[in-house]
Amino acid sequence: TVNGNKSILELQVESLKAENEHLRSSNENLKQEALEYDIGEKPIFESNIPKIMHYSKDEKVYLQKLGINLNEVCFDTAVAGYILEPSRSKYDIDMLLGITLPQEFYAKVKKSSTLFDVENNKMAEISAVILGGMISLSENQKVELKKRQQEELFYDIELPLSDTLADMEIEGF
Repeated sequence: TVNGNKSILELQVESLKAENEHLRSSNENLKQEALEYDIGEKPIFESNIPKIMHYSKDEKVYLQKLGINLNEVCFDTAVAGYILEPSRSKYDIDMLLGITLPQEFYAKVKKSSTLFDVENNKMAEISAVILGGMISLSENQKVELKKRQQEELFYDIELPLSDTLADMEIEGF
């Protein structure tokens, strides 16, 4: 807040908090409705809209259990993190973003099946930080992959491999 005026981030966080409150008060079909948000005739996850994700393999497996096919993953920040820093043991989003998330966030996420189950107003604020950071992180990772001449490794080998591994997990291999 500067001179009594709210920053754009503060306004976005307030908007997300209000949206989160609305979502929580909606009916029990909320989860399915959110997953089936239509873009034309297809749910957003099945659309041809390019998606930047983190651990897309796990997301694809989860969505498939709901009968939703994940299409058009154009970038995975966890996979890029692995290529750029292969000696790390974990590639959690908070580590890659260089932020520390509250322990209550991890506790609630581990207990819930999806982020929609987390009953905490702080969730909207945390989500805004993570999503905003992911876009910036992916852009920085793309530059670094290019600089290190690892784009072919990422786009032609590792990203398709992640998709194949998800398919194998879905089939039970």
